[in-house]
Amino acid sequence: MRYAIQNWGVDANRVFAIGTSSGAMMTNLLAGAYPDLFKAGIVDSGVPCGCFSLPGQPQDSWNSQCSQGQLVLTGQQWAQRVYDAYPGYTGDRPKMQVWHGTAYVLPSNLFLPPPYE
Repeated sequence: MRYAIQNWGVDANRVFAIGTSSGAMMTNLLAGAYPDLFKAGIVDSGVPCGCFSLPGQPQDSWNSQCSQGQLVLTGQQWAQRVYDAYPGYTGDRPKMQVWHGTAYVLPSNLFLPPPYE
């Protein structure tokens, strides 16, 4: 995105991420890891940013507890995973629109507190 903004004239105020399923997982990760680049995101049927990372392990670690409903965190705990994706960032966070059913991921694992509500 930085390259596109700097070299192709992309409007930095109109950079969005949209995805369904695995694409929604990536959209959540992009919004969490690069809040300085993405202005908004729309997710449909994906898990939260940091869902698959193991507590206390690097962001690229892996577990399936979240998607299987075995790992349930509070809104503040999910938000912390987002904040941990870009430590020290204090600017605006992307606006997010979330579309999701309840068949595969627990509703409690879908939503984050402000600024993500």
